[in-house]
Amino acid sequence: MADKRSVWYQIRPNKFVDRRIFMDLAKRWTSHFCDARFFYASMGASHMVDHNHFYRHTGNSRLFSFDGNDELIARQLINRPVDSAICETLWSNELPEHLEILYERFQDATNSIIWLDYMSTERFSQLQELTELLKVSRSNDLIRITLNAHTANLGPSEFRDAGFESIGSFRASQARENLGEFYDETFEVLTGNTFPALLSNAVRLAENKARDEGWEGQATPVLLTEYQDGQRMFTATLVISDGNFGDNLLGEWDFKPNDWTDILSINVPELSAKEKFLLDQNISKTPENIIDDVGFLPGEDRQQAIKNVASYKALHRFVPAFHNVEFV
Repeated sequence: MADKRSVWYQIRPNKFVDRRIFMDLAKRWTSHFCDARFFYASMGASHMVDHNHFYRHTGNSRLFSFDGNDELIARQLINRPVDSAICETLWSNELPEHLEILYERFQDATNSIIWLDYMSTERFSQLQELTELLKVSRSNDLIRITLNAHTANLGPSEFRDAGFESIGSFRASQARENLGEFYDETFEVLTGNTFPALLSNAVRLAENKARDEGWEGQATPVLLTEYQDGQRMFTATLVISDGNFGDNLLGEWDFKPNDWTDILSINVPELSAKEKFLLDQNISKTPENIIDDVGFLPGEDRQQAIKNVASYKALHRFVPAFHNVEFV
């Protein structure tokens, strides 16, 4: 199993792209509601990367970060983008009951944008937390959840000793136990490629559960992604509405899924600054022609390189160029 710390949080390239697409969505979404005022809440981690991006993309300084670790909160207070950003010790399961307090503290706020960014594999409790958050959400809110989609976390691979015919059926059994009532029984075999789809269905089932428990809203997926920087992750971003969500509110946005199964795979190649510049010069061509013209393979073989370039072509506006900076 890949160590979750194998790539620093603030420079994970695929997560960086995923985050930038989300921030593009947040900017587009909030711009449609001139009479609404949003606050942003998420688990800011030690470097407050998400809050810095949200502030710089939207200019919105209504920021709240929470975590259960007091020492991490101390670092957040150093790294917050503005001194008015609130960083407090709070567990994610406490957030739904804390929302009304946040609306009191951000007195002019009418809506929220919330990101539950989980790394651990406690998926059942995480989906329960999403369910509770949906039940107290407001129409036009954005709610986003990140779940661990790494199949290696589903237990040891000695599937035959456990009485299973394949690793896929064994992992499906482990996922069923892990997800509980949020497991979609149509998944009889589970692979790395199908785990994100299973989690997307789990989020859909969380929405159904919220409605079964009296919630009268609707959660429409507006961004579904999967990516891997060490471990594979899945994200779902949902627009909350009263059942009258209109697709036209996002305009001609390329990344809105057609349904819960339409998941964007983010897999950008590792590029030097010169290689990135060369690909950008040829970006209007097909992936095959780009590879022929740039003279190198951004992948293990040509087939993988074509997939990587196709991903880069679709996402190049959001791909970072990390550089080493020396302090003298």
